[in-house]
Amino acid sequence: MNTIRSITVVILATVIMTAVALESRRIGFDKYHNYEEMTVYLRKITDEFSNVSSLYSIGKSTIGRELWVVKLTSATDLLGVPNIKIVGNIHGNEPVGREIILHLIQYLLHNKSKNKLINKLLQTTVIHLLPSMNPDGFELSEPQSCPNNGSIVKSSRGNAKKFDLNRNFPDAFIPHTVPLQPETDAIMKWMQSIPFVMSLSLHSGDLVANYPYDGSEDSLPTFDNSEHLTPDDNEFRFLAKLYAKMHPTMHLGQSCSDNKQFKDGITNGAAWYQIIGSMQDYNYVWHGCMEITLEMSCCKYPPAEFLESHWNDNLPALLTWMQQTHRGIKGIVRSRSTGEPIKNATLRILDRENVFKTTSNGEYWKILLPGVYKLRANADGHDEQTVLVEVPPKRGVADDPAEVQPRVYNIVMEQKTTTATANSTVSDGRLYTHWPTNGGDRVDATGRAAAAAAADQTTVVAVRADQRSAATTAPTPSLSSRQSDGGVYAIVTDNNGRGNVDLMLLMRPPLPATSSSASAAQSYRLLFWSYYTVTAVLYPVVSYYYVTTHLRRQ
Repeated sequence: MNTIRSITVVILATVIMTAVALESRRIGFDKYHNYEEMTVYLRKITDEFSNVSSLYSIGKSTIGRELWVVKLTSATDLLGVPNIKIVGNIHGNEPVGREIILHLIQYLLHNKSKNKLINKLLQTTVIHLLPSMNPDGFELSEPQSCPNNGSIVKSSRGNAKKFDLNRNFPDAFIPHTVPLQPETDAIMKWMQSIPFVMSLSLHSGDLVANYPYDGSEDSLPTFDNSEHLTPDDNEFRFLAKLYAKMHPTMHLGQSCSDNKQFKDGITNGAAWYQIIGSMQDYNYVWHGCMEITLEMSCCKYPPAEFLESHWNDNLPALLTWMQQTHRGIKGIVRSRSTGEPIKNATLRILDRENVFKTTSNGEYWKILLPGVYKLRANADGHDEQTVLVEVPPKRGVADDPAEVQPRVYNIVMEQKTTTATANSTVSDGRLYTHWPTNGGDRVDATGRAAAAAAADQTTVVAVRADQRSAATTAPTPSLSSRQSDGGVYAIVTDNNGRGNVDLMLLMRPPLPATSSSASAAQSYRLLFWSYYTVTAVLYPVVSYYYVTTHLRRQ
């Protein structure tokens, strides 16, 4: 009996200690968490849920604080899985988004096995959460009374060097010379390494969903400007309006200032007030990432007692927004000849001027509303391809995240088989003209006929069609010479030795351009040799005539 009692006590103690340990990994709404507390928490929770989460840094702040990101996903095969991101605390004295992201990490991880929607979201999406882009500015700020009574408070909107990070990105319309800050540089490198489809930028100081563009060719930091709309304006308005609709008060459109109304709780950035160097414009113009900026509370830095209500107001909207990355189309672009994915292929929806590109795995994503569109793809060495794509209306509740599924349109591109292209060089440095063949490991009849018709051009080189661009930069292609029909050709193969080829006819290299100094030198040489020739011929004749005549007179 004593043994059973002892075992029971041990079990109870273990359960209690485990519960206490797990609870210690959770955070509450009683305070804002400083950099050290945030770091400890992020390490603990990603360690606890290491099977679906990881912690990494995209760089350091101005004074050396890590810019921590939590990555969440339970997808086992990441091919075709979209990446999204949420960034908080861009302005140091606007930390509501910082705390909301910390609680979002906790909520998703603790509910992944309890909530079907969250479980599906983590299985089909890679979510990157950056709680604080500006940890230095946060440490220099303190909560304010709400509304502020005008008293002096400790507050830093910018980073440690007082730079506004949301005015620090490259601008698509007006070049500016503001020094690039470490935090901005980290975001830019982050975006270059991960193909983000969607993004949220979390701010505070008003209550509205703001969509691009923020600037224009005549950007001025003033209010009541005209709209400046992107080619994807319908999709941006939809995303912004959906978020506002899921928020209990944002959709009402009442600004925190008495003299401003936001219809449906959304606004075009340039129409509200124009700025230069915003992060959301950079996301969209440079990377095709659909970012909207959220103003989440009227108070920039409200006391901690307001945090839980802000969390409750924004959670449904956040979950709904994240699911929208699966709205529209996605697919993989491949080459028919090799079956390999094509990276950096350029795609665009016809009648829209912006473009987006495939990843290193040939993947693409495009958020689109229901409708029929023409999708055009271009890639080096391949014929342009245009496909008709359709995004059907959703059945049931249109805004239900569970109803959102992408249409898959994989694109297979044909190699170019059109006219010859002159002025191409292979690794031997000589000049060639491309001629297409029908494949195989030899020059075909069409290629031989082309060679025969090329008069004195008897040396040919055969190059794989999909290696054509590589062949122009030595020494990537592998050249091997062979005899064929009185000429010499070479096969450029890949690492697998495949010989699907295009014929290349050797051209006479162009005559080098002659400079004025070279021409002068040639003239001097001609004068010298002329003088030498005349002298060499006439001197003996004159000498002989002089000698004989002189002797005769003697």
